[in-house]
Amino acid sequence: GRTFKCNTCGVEYKDAKEHREHFKSDWHRHNLKRKLDGLGPVPENEWEADAELMKEVSAIDMTEFMY
Repeated sequence: GRTFKCNTCGVEYKDAKEHREHFKSDWHRHNLKRKLDGLGPVPENEWEADAELMKEVSAIDMTEFMY
């Protein structure tokens, strides 16, 4: 069957709808910015781990402003 590839992130999809949804993702936008800066893509598993870490850091930072 046909596959749909994102050259920016280096992933393939078998479904056109999934492929289109991928282009709206924060992960894809992040890799687009990296590509424009001449950097390689961040793999999805690393992106998810970094995104989770950033959520935790943001939550910790917000507690400093609560009183």
